[in-house]
Amino acid sequence: VHLEAVLLLENLDGVDDPRRRLATLLALGHVEAGGRVVEMVDLSRVKVEIPLPERYVRHIRIDDQVSVVFDGLPGFEARGRVFSVVAQADRIARTFPVRIEIPNRDLTIKSGMVSRVTLPVGQPYEGVVVPKDALVLRGGKQFVFLVENGTVNQIPVTPLVHLEGVVEVSGPIQEGMTVVIEGNERLFPGQPVRILDQEGEIKSVGPGESPQGEGGRPSPVAQRG
Repeated sequence: VHLEAVLLLENLDGVDDPRRRLATLLALGHVEAGGRVVEMVDLSRVKVEIPLPERYVRHIRIDDQVSVVFDGLPGFEARGRVFSVVAQADRIARTFPVRIEIPNRDLTIKSGMVSRVTLPVGQPYEGVVVPKDALVLRGGKQFVFLVENGTVNQIPVTPLVHLEGVVEVSGPIQEGMTVVIEGNERLFPGQPVRILDQEGEIKSVGPGESPQGEGGRPSPVAQRG
């Protein structure tokens, strides 16, 4: 809406009928027939739509509680609920739109903000996760390098779920093992490595440690509960 048009409408004596005001705008050429005159936004409740992969949609129910964080609001977490699960999937992405409603009484959340939603999908379970930098892609397959007895072994794994900075994997890998997360692209199976502390002295490696290794920095495999 042009500012001069708004001022003109406010100062038109006797033009109180909204239809006459709109006709005046049309006559001035500021609005086309069928065009939008003004947009009003109610932010007391905001709605978020997320694309959910088809393998998870069967777990989602109306009124499920979710948590939502926003890139533009560090440290802020909102609670919301699922109010709609669209039955028609995107034909290309094979995802289902899930719509979330979030109370926003203090108007902290603004229209257009980028959000990240955590949904209660399935039952809790335990799994082995590794830092995402531990994964190495070779020949179309993914591997991690385990440090054992001063050498590295290339172990095939299958990524399952990508989380914040880590990846759940399946394969011959267990909690407490040490994987290389830096320089692993240059390693080959059986290559000897030394595990160093921050002062450069050789030391032993145990579960829960993140020592510096020659050719890469090993990090222990974590277990997610």
